[in-house]
Amino acid sequence: MEKKLFKCSFTEYNGEQEYSYTKLVRAEDENEAKKILIEYLKYWYEDDEDAEPIIEDGAITGYEFIGGCVIVSKIYVYGETTKEEFMEQAYADALIS
Repeated sequence: MEKKLFKCSFTEYNGEQEYSYTKLVRAEDENEAKKILIEYLKYWYEDDEDAEPIIEDGAITGYEFIGGCVIVSKIYVYGETTKEEFMEQAYADALIS
């Protein structure tokens, strides 16, 4: 199966500030895109598999990293996109005029 591009986002809270990030993930489907994004986050924040899942109503809604110092939540896959659509949106988000 050919891999597609998916627009994904997550929110990081470091105890003082909250930051939102948008990423472009290449995957076969939305489920794989979310798995790839979560593996990326685990590597980025701790470089290991010790992330503590945050469970609400029986579902994983985020992860705690570095002993709870960094909380990543609001992990979303918005759906399939193209490189051009993603870049147009990134440009529109960054442009101040």
